[in-house]
Amino acid sequence: MTAPASTIPALLADRVTTAPDSAFVHFGGEALSYAEIDARSDRVATGWLRLGLGHGDRIAIAAANSPDWIVAYLAAAKIGAVLVTLNVVYREREFTHMLTQSGARALVCDAESNGFEFGPFLDGLRPDIPTVEHIVFLGGDEVPGGRRWADLAAAEPDPELLARAAAMIRPADPVVILYTSGTTGTPKGATLTHRSLIASAAAQVERFGQTAADVILGVMPFNHVGGLTCTLGSTLATGGAVALLPRFHPDLVVDAMAGTRVTMFVGVPTMYKMVLAAESLAIADMSSVRLCVVGGSNLEPALAAQVAATFEGVRIANLYGMSETSGACVISPPGDSLETVGRSIGTMTGDFEGRVVDDRNVPLPPGEAGELQVRGACVAAGYWQLPDESAVRSAPTVGSPPATSRRSPRTGTSSCSAARRRCTCGAASTSTRPRWRTCW
Repeated sequence: MTAPASTIPALLADRVTTAPDSAFVHFGGEALSYAEIDARSDRVATGWLRLGLGHGDRIAIAAANSPDWIVAYLAAAKIGAVLVTLNVVYREREFTHMLTQSGARALVCDAESNGFEFGPFLDGLRPDIPTVEHIVFLGGDEVPGGRRWADLAAAEPDPELLARAAAMIRPADPVVILYTSGTTGTPKGATLTHRSLIASAAAQVERFGQTAADVILGVMPFNHVGGLTCTLGSTLATGGAVALLPRFHPDLVVDAMAGTRVTMFVGVPTMYKMVLAAESLAIADMSSVRLCVVGGSNLEPALAAQVAATFEGVRIANLYGMSETSGACVISPPGDSLETVGRSIGTMTGDFEGRVVDDRNVPLPPGEAGELQVRGACVAAGYWQLPDESAVRSAPTVGSPPATSRRSPRTGTSSCSAARRRCTCGAASTSTRPRWRTCW
């Protein structure tokens, strides 16, 4: 694979130049090309610029996976803005904290989600989110106090405005703020850059051998790196396609995989268990699937065997990453047996480096459990507007710091050891954080 572009808009421009008519997004029985998504994002980007938003401004989004989500992401990237990704299940506490802490000037939001109406909810929240000047609703009729996405997306593209905005974008610029789960306190906004997102996606593409012929199932939510980078980012990096689902349901997954000839399924163990139990799977043609990827933890041997028996000839791999590493940083190498996949999460990807340390930050030998630390171009720029937190979560670097990053995040929940050593992950007896060890 050739060297990837240095920014998200440049990556999209490469795809439009080389294969404008290739399918980028499959959704609701419709296939949208790279050129179509590019044109839509130009319109939305122009709309934002005419509203006075631009480089460095934060635009939040709380929406299910859809082509409009992708357009919103690319439009924000094109004007140098930073997309703040929120989960549609968030309510008053999360919205208030994340919108005010990020200083978001605009919010794109589903008008309705699973029966919940966001219009009245956000109208009541207005006094608590003073930085938000514009609320744009996806779907539905016009909502009082908000704009319609359709109106924003109808803006006539302004090439001169877009060119001026593009000229200001740099690889090290923030492009996404992704809030951590907050299991150890208040959620913090991991600040992901163009460089870190592309580095993570490119390393995954290399490890999996992804190409423009691949179609990835897009069921992991885009407000999570499993959806944003492992699914959408790697697709954009190759010129492949993503088969989008707005929510997970095993029958919907089976239909999408068979209907769009999905080649790559990225999911968590629970998803696999539910899909394997779906009655519709028995009559579905899954012969296109070549790779089943499980994120978050080692795949249980029994489940791995069941996946292998159901998807004949498929390669099974583990994948591990986190917000602070912009996506996957540990992946099963090619050729791993089911036995190996069942006991090892994999090895470091790309040129990323890692080590396992004890509580005193002393590197541990293979076989010893500890905390994984990672450094490399995939590492986030820190936590948004939290310099002290960023410093606490950064450890002294391993050896001479590489040019790409001087930061070694203390993941607590992830990271691996030396380049070719394998990692295993297990629960610590005194902590909710996983404990890591490097092996053979």
